[in-house]
Amino acid sequence: MDLYLDSVDFKEIEAALEFGFVKGLTTTPTFMHRHGITDIDGAVVKLSKMVPELQVEALGETLEEILAEADRILSLPLARPPVFKVPICNAGVKACRQLTDKGHRVNVHLIYTLNQAYMAL
Repeated sequence: MDLYLDSVDFKEIEAALEFGFVKGLTTTPTFMHRHGITDIDGAVVKLSKMVPELQVEALGETLEEILAEADRILSLPLARPPVFKVPICNAGVKACRQLTDKGHRVNVHLIYTLNQAYMAL
């Protein structure tokens, strides 16, 4: 089993990493806004340098928007390629297929029903 921290609190992240068993970090722009972070891209870059694996949302309402956001994130000076968090929806499932076909890893999230879980496979 892998353990991921879901946070943008830099002190909390540093403390959790000291335990040695945290595999990585998941985060969202919503969390960043709640913590007063206004430079989302800067925070993503900083987080990518702190954790072994960073999962970050590729947001969008359409397939094209999700893929464009993934490409934009990839253009940032990240320490390593991220895992893209993509919401379960028709566009998200299509985006997951295209992203994985390009060799990227994805995390399908916001799954609330058995049918959604089946779609994410």
